[in-house]
Amino acid sequence: MRGYASIAAAFCALTLAACGGSKVLTLGTRKPKIVAGPELVELPVPAGEEGNNISNATLTDDMLEIVFSSNWIIRTAKRASIHDRFDGAVVVLPASDSLTKRTSPAISPDGRTLWFASKPDDSHDYDVWVSQRSSRALDWPAAVRSDSLSTPGNDLPRPLGNHGLVLPLSVYHTDITGKAFEIFFANRGSISDDFAPPVAALDLPHPPGGSATDPFLTDDGLHLFYSDQSNGNPGDIVLAEHDAWGHPFDRGEPVEGVNTTDWKEGDPWLSADGKTLYFTSHRIVSLDGGAIGDGGTNSGNYAYLDRIYRVEFDVPWMP
Repeated sequence: MRGYASIAAAFCALTLAACGGSKVLTLGTRKPKIVAGPELVELPVPAGEEGNNISNATLTDDMLEIVFSSNWIIRTAKRASIHDRFDGAVVVLPASDSLTKRTSPAISPDGRTLWFASKPDDSHDYDVWVSQRSSRALDWPAAVRSDSLSTPGNDLPRPLGNHGLVLPLSVYHTDITGKAFEIFFANRGSISDDFAPPVAALDLPHPPGGSATDPFLTDDGLHLFYSDQSNGNPGDIVLAEHDAWGHPFDRGEPVEGVNTTDWKEGDPWLSADGKTLYFTSHRIVSLDGGAIGDGGTNSGNYAYLDRIYRVEFDVPWMP
């Protein structure tokens, strides 16, 4: 694994112009190559939410149900097949007096468990909450706070990885310098066990010298997409790897064709077959939902907003 990375890194160092300078490196044949996109994902948000930030998309394993954030509202939408558009988005859990701000939804592959971050107001930190249902045909019941997954910081859960045994999280503390994110992993021995308390992944960028957020761990536990915000970078989606769970990840390299020059990309979610990557980008869009693209002009009905995009990879690229 590291041999491939070393060979490719050396090659790219010799051909830096072809690799796009220091911004994007492409490492070997086992890295994903985009064959379609980026494409704006059209989500049916209701009237009045067109100016909201739409982000944090995660999907069920069959890709027929999506959950996402519309500002502090968590919504879900469904479709009949992966070739259809998603139908009318509904609120997953109505706001309550105790939980007015909700974000970072992470739905399980089978669609029966939902983790999300919530807090009653800005004087509190985000904690992890969980709702479980016995069937996808049912509404989501009231959520409960997860004591084991909540740390002293702000906790943003992400989808399951490593055969359902690991729940990644973004954790941050707010200070006078702003937000510095780091990635944590919560492990469990089997899918019927509770998660152990999250542990920081110190092999990945972390404060005070770095910042990494929005981890997505593949089902084999060997590939990790995340948003690298180190060195003042607004956020590039990178792909890190290791040869076995428990071994250190490499630093990773930006995913070619996904990242813009000046805007934040994050919230990666990869389909089980490795073909489709959903992600959030804070690039300029029209308020009616149309994508303008990197470098557009902010005028008229256009604004810089989070929107969800997708790309298609040439598969197979994972071993």
